Amino acid sequence: MSPRHLNESTRLDQTVYGTHFDMRHVYFRFAAIIVAIIAMALLLGSKDNPIPWHCLGWTSILYAGIAPWAQFFQQYFAGGGGNPVQWIFDFVQWQQRPYEGEVPFWWLSVSTFISATLGDTLWEGTAMGYQFGSVGAFAHAIYYWGIAIMFVIIYRLRTLHPHAQSMMQLVNVCYGYEACGIFGGLVLYRILSLVWTGALTTGQLFAEYDASRGVFWGSILCGVAPLFYTLMGGIRSLYSVHPVQALLLMIFLTTTLCQIANRPNWIEGQGSWTLQGGADLILVRLFQGSLSLPWITAVLTDRAFLSTPATSLAAVLVGTLLAYCFSFMSSLLGVYARHAGIAGTVIDVGKYLGGAYYHLVALMIITNTMGTIDSCLVSASKLGGLEAFSLLAGRSSEIVSHPQGPRSARLNRTNVLVGRIALMVVGGVGLCCLATEVNSPGSIAAARLSGIMTMGISPPMILMCAWRRNWKRCPTAFWLPIAVSIITGILVAVGTNCSVWDGTQCAGKQVNFNPNWKLGNGDYAYELGLTVFSFLIALLACVTGFLLDQQFRFRQRAPPASLLSARAVCVLPSPFMSSTLNSAHVETGRFPDTPEEPNIVYRYAEKLAEKDDALL
Repeated sequence: MSPRHLNESTRLDQTVYGTHFDMRHVYFRFAAIIVAIIAMALLLGSKDNPIPWHCLGWTSILYAGIAPWAQFFQQYFAGGGGNPVQWIFDFVQWQQRPYEGEVPFWWLSVSTFISATLGDTLWEGTAMGYQFGSVGAFAHAIYYWGIAIMFVIIYRLRTLHPHAQSMMQLVNVCYGYEACGIFGGLVLYRILSLVWTGALTTGQLFAEYDASRGVFWGSILCGVAPLFYTLMGGIRSLYSVHPVQALLLMIFLTTTLCQIANRPNWIEGQGSWTLQGGADLILVRLFQGSLSLPWITAVLTDRAFLSTPATSLAAVLVGTLLAYCFSFMSSLLGVYARHAGIAGTVIDVGKYLGGAYYHLVALMIITNTMGTIDSCLVSASKLGGLEAFSLLAGRSSEIVSHPQGPRSARLNRTNVLVGRIALMVVGGVGLCCLATEVNSPGSIAAARLSGIMTMGISPPMILMCAWRRNWKRCPTAFWLPIAVSIITGILVAVGTNCSVWDGTQCAGKQVNFNPNWKLGNGDYAYELGLTVFSFLIALLACVTGFLLDQQFRFRQRAPPASLLSARAVCVLPSPFMSSTLNSAHVETGRFPDTPEEPNIVYRYAEKLAEKDDALL
């Protein structure tokens, strides 16, 4: 049913569309933006405020003003939009079109680019370029090659499991509820770490003006605008914001690089393409980009499920290519700083080039941070309102629970409410954790998950690429490799000391570990060896857990037979019918313990609920 044909009297909890667009929303937003502009002008003009405060204030108003609000429940979680020409007309006329189905290719590419920058690309890229020269620039950018490999694997998973609308659904059908809890916890912690890491990068802009309060309040306030517009529109609010952010980032960074003179050649001779010169870091970044943290980075994996498998794959690969180019270009700033003999931060490079370019660098940092934070908040809303809520609510009933997808026919007001609560909690907790950085500098970096800690997440994902319908669900094959890699990562963290300090930041680490774990003799020999060996150990643990589950795990009992009937089984979608699902299983109350078991029962219950609603 099209949104424009919905009856105004339709109950909101019976449709995924919710309320119709109300022009009063436009009037309210217009008035609120006018008030915000006046208040910001008075606040910033009342005294001589540093430049970053002006950049932060006006940027916040810009993104909050152009972000559209979701009109329907499905729009809040799945988004949607038109072609670029329609986007331009919508942007100029400040209007919203009705929901139009699949997310367009162009927007999905742009949103993947913004989400893949992960908030600290400018800082981290400049630091690597400064430390290793052109080798460091390539090492920082090659991380996105690994992300592209991950997206190809996800495409394979989607073609093998066409019913899946998220990574959580894939984990549930193959590894069970316990695995969903572990995976959801890792995803949530990763979202929190991205929020506080991204916010801290903006806070560093204010460190030179006020080392304690400036960092804290700058970090906190950069998350206020994303929290506001994602609360109102969910992923739909990013429809106008992300294209504008992508355009500004590319223009500002290109303009800054063009200011650097071509002569003398400041790239040639900067760095050595050997293991001692940083080539081992290239291998570490490639392995960890494809096998580690990106698998639990919801801002990336969610993008791979927003459209059809083929369209999603093409879009996310284009977005990853854009992120690769942006990452490499930002690393060149560090290479230039190394050549010019100045400090190796992106802020110092901007100051060295001139006041105008310092403004551009500040705007890039703020825009990059806000693009990461709003993506994280949207993913947190989906994780809480759709996946975790549906799993917990389903477990309390007689129906086998299954995480809801963003295009589920059962979306209602409760899903949006829980999603908004989860969004506010994650945003509030993630930003307030920045207080620990003020009291204990370096605590944020110490609390981040390392790539070695999460090397165990990829073996279960790769195993799903070869999943067969007659296999039992294997929770042990999921949690055992993760436990092994986390223990390995903790041991590495305990055995690592900072050997070089740059003020309050660690500029060099020394690993006190068995030399047999090293691969090569470069600066990252330990990390390369630990990355490879931890993956191999996790892979062995995954295979062991899989064999144990297949041999000794009992098949689960299906819902009571009273819920099922031969007529009901016949209405199940044929792509999800198992050849072993017949009337005998209905009569005995047993289903085969296959990946499709929860999906079949959940879809059947969903159809019954839809029919019940139609009778009201």
